[in-house]
Amino acid sequence: MFELRQEIERAKIDKEQDELKAQTDMAVKVEKANEEASVVITRAEGQQRIVVNQVKADTVNHINIAKTNA
Repeated sequence: MFELRQEIERAKIDKEQDELKAQTDMAVKVEKANEEASVVITRAEGQQRIVVNQVKADTVNHINIAKTNA
């Protein structure tokens, strides 16, 4: 009977440890995903700024060419 109680108690402890490990693993994965998403967003915003500035420069260039030809 004593051995059975010990096995039950050990099983409860094992279950708690498994649950804690699963929660920790999940938290780590969520944090990593957030970091990766942040990098992707930052990269996209940088590329957007580059494109906007290129379009502005091209527009000014076309306006200057049009003024010169007029």
